[in-house]
Amino acid sequence: MLKHWKVLLLIVVVLASLLSIGYKTYPHGRDGVQIIYITENSPAYKILEPGDVITSVNNVNIKKLEDWNAAIQGQNSFHLIINGEEQSFVVNNTNQTLGIHVSEIDRTNLDFGLDIKGGTRVILKPDLPKENLTSLLMEQIIGTLQTRANLFGLREISIKELSDLEGSRFVQIEASGLGSEIVNTLLTRTGSFKGKITKPAYIQNNKAILILGDKPEDKHELPIENQTLLVNNQKIKINDTFEYDEIKFQYLIYQQDQILLLAEVYEGDDVQQIFADAQSSGIAKTDIISFSLF
Repeated sequence: MLKHWKVLLLIVVVLASLLSIGYKTYPHGRDGVQIIYITENSPAYKILEPGDVITSVNNVNIKKLEDWNAAIQGQNSFHLIINGEEQSFVVNNTNQTLGIHVSEIDRTNLDFGLDIKGGTRVILKPDLPKENLTSLLMEQIIGTLQTRANLFGLREISIKELSDLEGSRFVQIEASGLGSEIVNTLLTRTGSFKGKITKPAYIQNNKAILILGDKPEDKHELPIENQTLLVNNQKIKINDTFEYDEIKFQYLIYQQDQILLLAEVYEGDDVQQIFADAQSSGIAKTDIISFSLF
């Protein structure tokens, strides 16, 4: 028996390898669907996250993608079990959808590619003359697209550079298990660049004192009652957005002695030039405007 111990050891190693490759465990079971993307108009936006596993919809067990598609059809109220916990969402107007895109959960540790798992392949051509597309610029473009994918939790995505015989450069995006509408929405649309800072307004005599500069006329008094602001004859509640003195604000937090606003101080059109190199990074004081970041 001992003379065959090497064969037995080999069999044990092979079986252990097959088990580790072919069997993937989840803390809440191997049935369900996995969230891959949540749209901005979804009631679950910023509540659920990509990677969460849904195992039940309105008391219907979800084992695969077909179960999910059937369970959400024609519904506007959703009681979900996600990662073993209950969550409820309501779609309450015509512009809002559940907006949760899901895929089958991986039941093995094998990483199947686009050809087996299915998905989307997109070829992008940068809108620049060929002679301006340097290797450094292409690296920056791919890095930006990869950052977008990471921010939205798109894990199974590959972004790389391609070129043709004429020297034209392209960006190829491969997303296994993802639909083309998700890739087009997130990675091919023009980005929106905005700068925002928090701004406190102190409460005195049922008024929020908002100071937007150093001059006396830059001090503004906004009536406030029961945590509701009155701005230009409009009632602004927490999380509402409004425009005042040509500045866009969002009402964030109410406290006993102050409220906290989020002010949009500049947009992409205000930015004239962006440097991507480390040598250009830093903070410099100017006489034009100063910001307090906190």
